[in-house]
Order: sequence, then structure tokens, then C-alpha cells
Amino acid sequence: MFRRISERLSGDKPVPKPNYWTRMNPEELQIWEIIGETEYEWTRDRKGNLRKRRLSYQDRAAKQRLFYESRVGHGVCGDDWMRKDLPKRAPGDRSRR
Repeated sequence: MFRRISERLSGDKPVPKPNYWTRMNPEELQIWEIIGETEYEWTRDRKGNLRKRRLSYQDRAAKQRLFYESRVGHGVCGDDWMRKDLPKRAPGDRSRR
């Protein structure tokens, strides 16, 4: 229910999910599940009933690690974006040194 301890201690309500969350297409929801953005996981028990299980921070980190190791660097995710040149400063600009 609460996302952070500070929210629980201060009595504030948790931050609501963005408006587009309920209108997200299934493909995008699957990507969010893969990269570890979702807090819950749906599984089936032995009888075939759906069960909702809360993912711990360790589970989410493991999913993110698996996503990174399986896709990034293999040309599947963000390959063109990662090859982009960084913005360059104007010649002679020493304001940030």
C-alpha cells in the first residue's frame, strides 16, 4: 500500500499512478513487467487460480538485471539510442570547467 517509509510515517497518501496506467496497451504492460516497473506479479497456483503476489525490491532488481543482461548490448533494446553522439559544447566555452 505504501511505497516509502516516509509516506507511512508522515501520514500522506501514496503517490497515485499516472493517468495512462489504466489505458496502457498490453505490449507496454508486458515491457513494464519485464523491466521491473510493476509492483505485483500474477501467477497461477496448482489448481489454476490466479494469485497476485507483491514483488520485493530484490525481485524487481533481479528482473531489471535479467532484462539488462539479456537485451542491452545485443542490439535488441536501445541500440540506436546508445550510439547517438552526446551534445558538444561550443568551441572555446570554458564556463563549466
